[in-house]
Formats: sequence, C-alpha cells, structure tokens
Amino acid sequence: MELFNVFTNLISLNLQNNRITTLAGRLGHNALATLLMGGNNFAHVDLCGWYVPSAQLVSFALNQLSTVPECINNWTSISALSLNHNQFARFSIEKLSGMNNLKYLFLQCNKLTEVMLNSVHFPPNLEYLNMDLNNLTALDLSFIPVRTLAIEARLNVISSFNLNNSSHNVTRLEMEGNPMDCTWRTPLEQLYGECEINAAKYQYVDYNIKQCNVYRLFK
Repeated sequence: MELFNVFTNLISLNLQNNRITTLAGRLGHNALATLLMGGNNFAHVDLCGWYVPSAQLVSFALNQLSTVPECINNWTSISALSLNHNQFARFSIEKLSGMNNLKYLFLQCNKLTEVMLNSVHFPPNLEYLNMDLNNLTALDLSFIPVRTLAIEARLNVISSFNLNNSSHNVTRLEMEGNPMDCTWRTPLEQLYGECEINAAKYQYVDYNIKQCNVYRLFK
C-alpha cells in the first residue's frame, strides 16, 4: 500500500471488484477521504499502523470478513462504514466504540445470528444502523446510549423482541419481513404501537439468501 503514499493530493482510492486477498504494507495519507475496498476476497484485514486522518467513507463490503478490520476503531474521522455482504455471524458495537464521528453503519447481508448493542461503549454519534437480510432471531434495544438512532432490521427471523423495554433513543425501527414486526417510525408509534405476528414466519429465509446473492452477482 506504500505505493499510494506518494500521491499526496489523492482524496479517493478505489480498489473495488478485484481479487485482492491481502493488504501488504501501511498506507499513510493525510488527504485521503474515501477508501473503497469492496468486491474483493478479504477474509481478514489488518489496518494497524495505517495513518489516514481525513478518511470519511470506508467500504469493505462484498468480501469474506467475519471480524471487524483490526485497528479500524482508531480511525476516528470515519462517518460512514460499509461492512455489508460479508460473513459476520456475531457483532458487538463495542468494536467500533472509538469511532467518534461514525454516523452510518451498514451490516446488511451478512450471516448475523447475534448482535450486541446494549453498551456504554458505543460510537457517540451513530445515527443509522442497517442490519437487513441477516439471520437474527432476537433483538435487544433496551439500552442505546446515543440520542437518536434509526435501525433497519428487515427480513431477518426475529421472533423475540420486547417493545415495551426498548430505548426511546431508537427513533425509527424497521422490522418488516420478520416473524415479529414491531416497526415504528414516530415516538407515538413506539409508545402506543403493537407488534404484528406473521403466521408465515419462515417464508423470507430463502428469499433473504437469494436477495444477497443476486446483489453479489451484479455489484
């Protein structure tokens, strides 16, 4: 990656849709704002030692990652992080708690069965989290320490969710296409709404897989 360090005015680096499996060397770049690494074959990424203090948009979508890139928690300037279409089975928001400017996090089309959001160690400015098209069976939103957070968790297999014990800091929740749909879009809907139970609760599982695979095919 040192090859790119000589381009001092470079603000965007796009290495998407190749067959890259490994990142060698350390990128050190003051001006780089956008780093696009999607559509490769990364199973593990080590960003320790990189210096990109202006990075705002970073994408490792459409790879084979099952863990968050190492040391990305130190990239405090990032506002949008795409980790969608990977192989995550579990995810903890604590892995990104040091990302002080992170606003948008994309985790759709992974293999998530478990996600942990209830922690004081939380990106302080996160506003939007997308977890659509995963395998989540439960969702716990009882403690969310940011002021406003929109969550999209459509087309999972969520059948366990406590509407009455959910944080009012979640200002919008999308749950369509789950066995249990507790969608709300306003504070009044959260306060007075009810969850709908979908009788055809497993009809979406195969559809989810197909949707994510189609996306992989054409991106």
